[in-house]
Amino acid sequence: MNRVTLIGHLGADTQLKYSSSGEAIANLNIATNEHYRDKGGNKQTTTQWHRVVIFGKLAEIASKHLTKGSHVLVEGKLTTRKYFDTKDNVDRWIGEVVVSGYQGILQMLDKKDDQVQTQPQDPKLTVPESNISNTSMEDDDDLPF
Repeated sequence: MNRVTLIGHLGADTQLKYSSSGEAIANLNIATNEHYRDKGGNKQTTTQWHRVVIFGKLAEIASKHLTKGSHVLVEGKLTTRKYFDTKDNVDRWIGEVVVSGYQGILQMLDKKDDQVQTQPQDPKLTVPESNISNTSMEDDDDLPF
């Protein structure tokens, strides 16, 4: 099974574009933090950045409601794709989490008044709050942005 679940914060506003066939495509950069104590007992944080690609109606919803700093839960499949870097004239590989159709989840975790409006009505596209209540990000002051 190929499933990836990320809980983190957006490092930039959502970028929305459309394919030649008219399908919406949103690109997100999500930062996840790991907190631990080193051998000396000092608090340390490691930040990982993840590229996320969202397709369809969910991409349009994301572009309307997700901005830099938004706290989100994303679930999708891990993919690797090749592209040609015209600057260096070489092939490059990139890993992405792809969220599409009924196999993807996107949930805004920020407490905002209009949050109910940002959630798709299909239960497969949302995660109940009770499923994530045990997941916590330590101090939000440690965010890299």
